[in-house]
Amino acid sequence: MPRIVDHEARRAELLDGAFELFAERGWSALTMRGIARELQVSTGTLYHYFDGKVAMARAMYARRVGRDVELAETIIPANAHPLVAAAATAEFIVGRADDLQRSLLVALDFSRQEGDDIREIIVENVARYRGVLCDRLGLTPARASTVLSFFFGIFVQRHLDPDSVDMPAQLQALATLLPDVAS
Repeated sequence: MPRIVDHEARRAELLDGAFELFAERGWSALTMRGIARELQVSTGTLYHYFDGKVAMARAMYARRVGRDVELAETIIPANAHPLVAAAATAEFIVGRADDLQRSLLVALDFSRQEGDDIREIIVENVARYRGVLCDRLGLTPARASTVLSFFFGIFVQRHLDPDSVDMPAQLQALATLLPDVAS
């Protein structure tokens, strides 16, 4: 009797495993053959699900950001008082800081190595984060972009000098920059 495979679950497993490899080793250190070897699948299996590394990256980021957006929408209440929404956003960021930072660093590595092919994927997914900030915090797209820039900066600083970032203090400082949220 043929084995029944849940293709969506298998694809998700491959994407999650590939992300870990990219986070550990970097974009240029991995080939589809190397990814297959590390994930203990055949190269044909990877190519069954993805046309190549860029296609895999596109799917990987769509999956990761999709999960983040769903979780943020669960944690950050819709139509809440701005202070409640801001506190929930802070909870989300602090709780996911390590994972969000890793995603940013992988995205920067991809972008540096592959340029425009990957940059498009990153821009699409940053827009999804911006959308959550606009929707849940009632921010304009420009303010949401400022908030994202703030967090990207924190994640880079945490990477370069981990001891210099006090996340709660940084979030408090951010609240003072957003008068609609701070009041």
